[in-house]
Amino acid sequence: MSLPSVPGLFFVNSGITSPNLNTTAWNSWYNNEHIRDLLQTSEVHTAYRYYSTYPEETDQPYLAFYPLQHVAWLESEEFITVPNVSSTLNVPEINQDPTSCYDVADFEFRAYSTVGGYSTRGTAPYVVTLTFDTDDEVDEAWVNRYLRSLKRTRGYRGGKVYKHESSFGDAPPESHGSYFAIHGFNHYPRYNLRTENMYNVETSSWQLLAALGNVRAGY
Repeated sequence: MSLPSVPGLFFVNSGITSPNLNTTAWNSWYNNEHIRDLLQTSEVHTAYRYYSTYPEETDQPYLAFYPLQHVAWLESEEFITVPNVSSTLNVPEINQDPTSCYDVADFEFRAYSTVGGYSTRGTAPYVVTLTFDTDDEVDEAWVNRYLRSLKRTRGYRGGKVYKHESSFGDAPPESHGSYFAIHGFNHYPRYNLRTENMYNVETSSWQLLAALGNVRAGY
């Protein structure tokens, strides 16, 4: 299925699988090499990385996401040829230099198109993500109603709702809801962000690791 040429979000969950790759090397490659390469493309101008607030409960505690103007770019030759090898990732059990990131970590990729919402006005120290299904018609008016009460919540920075377009990597597409919401907060959030009409809800909370590129615009 071809991805639509509309604004959206590129979502990446990841987790280190090599016992000999330390987090310092991993974060150095991700922030200083991988994201640098993405920011040099024609499409990616901002990158955010977060770490799970409950890392012991998941095999993929790292979250990265990238606002896009054209989700279809994820099928382009420019995206496919972004480098994925580095000597920073070299480990003893893999006899190659440079090493592919796919040999030392698992990745789950998702493509989302934007339904509606409003920007976080800069970088949020914490975010909460939700995947969900609903029988409602999810359009911009639905999103505005959903976010209306949250705007008055202490420390709330903003949020958006996206439609799931595609998944690839180390998790099957059927493991995700049809929609995805992301909410930014100034502090660790302890609020119920679901509505009674949502089901198959999966909620995760994350703390900021890095924000790179044009971060003043928010996401």
